Amino acid sequence: MSTSSSERPKPSDLAGLKKPEVSPQEHPHPETDTDTPSDTPSDS
Repeated sequence: MSTSSSERPKPSDLAGLKKPEVSPQEHPHPETDTDTPSDTPSDS
């Protein structure tokens, strides 16, 4: 069963892994975005 799940990962696993990785890349948060220093006074 271990190999089965590895070969064909569940849809929930893929979504959970891809979501956090693509989320910040597609629309980076204001905290990580350096283009908006005014929005992140803590950064500067």
